[in-house]
Amino acid sequence: MVHHNHDRLGDDDRVEIRTVCGDSESVVHTILRSLAALKNVPVAELDPLYDRLEPDALVSLMAHAKDAESTVNVEFTIDEFTVVVTHDTVYVHTGEPTVATIGDRR
Repeated sequence: MVHHNHDRLGDDDRVEIRTVCGDSESVVHTILRSLAALKNVPVAELDPLYDRLEPDALVSLMAHAKDAESTVNVEFTIDEFTVVVTHDTVYVHTGEPTVATIGDRR
């Protein structure tokens, strides 16, 4: 079963969508569905993810983590959205990433 939860968080205008990965759905498609829901467009209208990241590497990493029974979270930005991928859920939100980026290190 696939779920979308839209939440408005805190006093800011940040919006987050939480999408549970379907049993037969790739994490890449779950990311695309989440972005499409936030942008209010069909998935087919989105730019391909491979222009921004290596989808096969993400799929391999998540599959390895699952097989090893390890917890892995991957966070990246696409356009004005921050995407966080966990073992079974994709979170997409507006606003700043939740972890520091390389450029933020001092």
